[in-house]
Amino acid sequence: MKRCADGSVVEFGRGRFDDWCVYVRRPGGERRAPRDVDYFSELKQLHAQHPGLHDDFITVFMATGKAIDPVVSERISELAGSYPAPLRTDLEVLLATLYAAMIAEENRAHAPLGKRIKRLGVHQVLVEGMPVEEAANFSRGKPWRELEQICVARGF
Repeated sequence: MKRCADGSVVEFGRGRFDDWCVYVRRPGGERRAPRDVDYFSELKQLHAQHPGLHDDFITVFMATGKAIDPVVSERISELAGSYPAPLRTDLEVLLATLYAAMIAEENRAHAPLGKRIKRLGVHQVLVEGMPVEEAANFSRGKPWRELEQICVARGF
């Protein structure tokens, strides 16, 4: 799906439920499937140093659909390239992972909220200050209509 400047690859593969599991393979490393808590934690840490990261996430969110778009992939590289050198690689991989996770949500069966479920988690962590673990598990077991109301109340 996306090869990052450092050689990391963010891609889809078979997971426990479907073919929309997101995997990240770092150069010389093993392929792993990050969880919401993983990328929310990284996002929170990087956002503390660079508050503009939330706006960059929204840029990617707004452009996300059901299919991989090379223009969005390129935009992720451009956004990451606007940050100081030590962060560029981590940001590119992070934004690419979030992008892939949102595409997966858009394509997942029985997921009526689609990508908005990821936006809710990011909003809860970065805007509301909710603990990462709580935000990562917030939607579990909740009816989608309740989550829909929560998203609408926050403007998305």
